[in-house]
Amino acid sequence: MPNTLLNETFKSVIPDERVRAVIRRLEAERRGAQAGSPNDDGQSRDPYDYADRGFSIRPDQGDLIYLLCRGMRATRVVEFATSVGISILYCAAAMRDNGGGCVIGSELVPAKVATAKRNLSEAGLAAYAEIREGDARQTLPIWAVCWISP
Repeated sequence: MPNTLLNETFKSVIPDERVRAVIRRLEAERRGAQAGSPNDDGQSRDPYDYADRGFSIRPDQGDLIYLLCRGMRATRVVEFATSVGISILYCAAAMRDNGGGCVIGSELVPAKVATAKRNLSEAGLAAYAEIREGDARQTLPIWAVCWISP
């Protein structure tokens, strides 16, 4: 069966071609990355050893996240472990398409924060996301991100 994620038949529920282009690029980069992850036996568990690649959701999972955010008319989303920013792209696109809102993400590795911010800018979604650098237990305290809208 041909891989349709990397060719012109790539489909997504996101209507914005600019966002889809960034997701296609990131998916191609992810598929081309070397094997090995913190879950593999004998591999490092230090997140800084994986600063050059993300461990991210797949496009079909991203589409589901986008549809859930759109369906519930979400205007605020909190994300742990932003990595290179694939999932935050889907959430930020939903915020924009819902008429506004913000995704707050947290990432421990500074290089991944920079990459995620570049990806958001390239997709035209930087205004809908904030990525906090550091340990999520400190950057996303419960009182700072949880509230009930009237």
